[in-house]
Amino acid sequence: MHEAIKNRFTGQVIVEANKYTNIKEAVEKNRAYLEGAYLEGAYLEGAYLGGANLGGANLEGAYLEGAYLGGANLGGANLGGANLEGAYLGGAYLGGANLGGANGEKLILKTNNNVLIIGPIGSRQSYMTAYNTDKGIYVKTGCYFDTVDNFKLSVSKKHKDTKHQHDYLTAIAFVKAVMR
Repeated sequence: MHEAIKNRFTGQVIVEANKYTNIKEAVEKNRAYLEGAYLEGAYLEGAYLGGANLGGANLEGAYLEGAYLGGANLGGANLGGANLEGAYLGGAYLGGANLGGANGEKLILKTNNNVLIIGPIGSRQSYMTAYNTDKGIYVKTGCYFDTVDNFKLSVSKKHKDTKHQHDYLTAIAFVKAVMR
């Protein structure tokens, strides 16, 4: 385990992590003090981070599946490659957060109407997460992550004339209406 959780910009120790059983416990117990924290690749599945101050934190590649981030400040955070499947983001501030995209493309979330999660949906009964970014709407479901228009094309090919195609196209129309 990390000996300490440090600020990604200054290197200053934010939390002495060796006092805790694991990184998840250290983050949960100190969620108010994690602004700018370096948590790249941290395993935080199911973590309770309600109201956490993670503004500007580096959560690149972090495993946040099923985490509760309700009301959390993730403004300006680096979430590139983070697994947010099933994470609860209700009321979370994500303005300026970096999602990271294909080929290292930087995607910045818009301030308003920036994340929408729909599901379970599709053949795998998984969650579809839509992100309203500075480069348009992107969709993630499973390992798929691309523009909403490319997703629509992919769905039309893979699920042609099925219930799943209908469900996804309805969800896409909803996402576009909400995020316009």
